Amino acid sequence: MRKGSDPSRRSIPFKEWPDIDKEAWIEATADGDIFDGRGPAFHWADRTKETNIQHYGRWLGYLAWRGQLNPTTEPGARVTIEVVGSYHKYLETIVAPRTRLSMLVGLKVAIKAMVPDEDWRWLQNICNRIQRNAKPKRDRLHNMPSSLDLHMTAHRALENMPSQIIVMADAVKFRDALMLALLVSRPLRVKNFTYITLDKHLIKIDDTWHLNFSAHEVKNKQPLSFTIPEDLIPYLERYLKEVRPIFRDAGTSQILWLNQDGDKLGKCFVHSRIKKITKQLTGTAINPQLFRHSAATWLAVDSSSAVQMSTPLLGHRHRSTTEKYYILAGNLEASRRLNQLLESAKQKVMEE
Repeated sequence: MRKGSDPSRRSIPFKEWPDIDKEAWIEATADGDIFDGRGPAFHWADRTKETNIQHYGRWLGYLAWRGQLNPTTEPGARVTIEVVGSYHKYLETIVAPRTRLSMLVGLKVAIKAMVPDEDWRWLQNICNRIQRNAKPKRDRLHNMPSSLDLHMTAHRALENMPSQIIVMADAVKFRDALMLALLVSRPLRVKNFTYITLDKHLIKIDDTWHLNFSAHEVKNKQPLSFTIPEDLIPYLERYLKEVRPIFRDAGTSQILWLNQDGDKLGKCFVHSRIKKITKQLTGTAINPQLFRHSAATWLAVDSSSAVQMSTPLLGHRHRSTTEKYYILAGNLEASRRLNQLLESAKQKVMEE
């Protein structure tokens, strides 16, 4: 544990869990064959496992802080209404409502997987009640520029770039402006956006650039397929031909977004770059995740039928089994419709 850290807030890492908890987790996530059997959480994505390990580790950290972590006690025996109630009251004093809900849901899904034969409906009911009351402190889109404003701002930044880009500072500005423009029109999750790879995800067919992700690369296992907006193609091609080669690893890496210090950008770095450029261009630092909500809001303003397109645009699961077969077509239709709205609104603004 780091010097000066608060033991009451510590999430115990997996390697320090009691052996009985480690064994329960390993069995829960085991991907065995027909002889060994599979655990109830074998299908979880790596990111989901990491998140739930952190939440369960936070629960163990709380118990340890309270002197209630007996390493020989069965995991399910520790999760009682009384102790969970105390845990919840403590979390109320240190984290926001939505974070508290996330941590308790994480505990719930972890313990359900680790102790599948126990009836955990009481814990589910507690989480449901907390969810009904866990309102965010403020509207996440409060003071955020509209998709149209961001669209025009990003394009204006690209238009104002020097006619020749030969220094790293200008290359970084161009890269960031292009990232912003693409994220506004194609609001991908940050992970997918960060690791766009040339000739794998980004492919040119005739005069059209396509952006595709297979199901196993997407958080909810739904494939994504978009085209790059026509008005962005000149900037994308300039980036690929003139700007991207300035970055150090351009000759050896196929990742679209590169770092001036070498190699690809990480999710955290992309997150910070988007917040930095939106702060510079609009005065408001915007979390890239909010671009997805902004796009859905823009479609909703257009019409009730257009708002339905936000589901495929954002790559969410469809509500009915039948509709899932149309998701690829929906991706394309929704992305094209959003682009039409942005272009139409931009023309109106320019004509005024």
